[in-house]
Amino acid sequence: MIVEIIISLILYSIYIQFSSSMGNIWIRKNHNNENILCLSNLLILIFKPLTEWYFWSINFLSINYWIYLIIILIIFNTNKFYS
Repeated sequence: MIVEIIISLILYSIYIQFSSSMGNIWIRKNHNNENILCLSNLLILIFKPLTEWYFWSINFLSINYWIYLIIILIIFNTNKFYS
């Protein structure tokens, strides 16, 4: 289960960072135009669906971490079932 969580977190983080609809969530430019790491922004985005209902609407499913986790769990469990 831990492997699935880590894989879903990595895939989600990469998608969110380089997505044309979101982008620049956890790697941002500071006031000196230098890239900085802002992991707090990623954590906020991960936990926001637990407090804001609109993250479960169709428009926001692509940035909802919990959807990624559910899909990864289904994929891994289906693969284990058929192995």
